[in-house]
Amino acid sequence: MNFSVWVGGSSVDVSELPTTTIQQYRANAHTTACLALGHNKSDRGHALVKGYDRELASRNANPDTSIEGIFNGKGST
Repeated sequence: MNFSVWVGGSSVDVSELPTTTIQQYRANAHTTACLALGHNKSDRGHALVKGYDRELASRNANPDTSIEGIFNGKGST
């Protein structure tokens, strides 16, 4: 299953991104989901985190929870 995100004005297939970029996007989505005031934004952020986790698992990579995410950073909602 392909998973795409909107980054820089265009849709990007996550499977084509380097693992380090996915890790940062995941951290950004997680931070945004946790700090968002609206339920919809938070729900979308958590959905993105799950998508990134699936892609990382397909690469036999664990999520790097030590990376500091940026609220509304690239790869978040």
